[in-house]
Amino acid sequence: MTQSERAQWNRENSGSQDILPGALEKDLVENHIHDEICFGLPDAKMSSFHKKFPPTISITLRRGQEILATDWYSCYRNMMNGNSPCE
Repeated sequence: MTQSERAQWNRENSGSQDILPGALEKDLVENHIHDEICFGLPDAKMSSFHKKFPPTISITLRRGQEILATDWYSCYRNMMNGNSPCE
């Protein structure tokens, strides 16, 4: 399955528990983590996804790295489940 096919499948099955995680989903999480790290900093440049998935908490760089290295998929599920923070 190509990235385009997977993205289309995920859009068509957005309510499903069977989201197919891959690079596109991790990119979304990486952008959200960036926004959470920068949340509250004056003049911080937010990602292009900050309107759809606005950050609600501030996390440290170290915590952001831990999330991405260990369990980015849980963060993705939090985002899809009402934009819960990835803390």
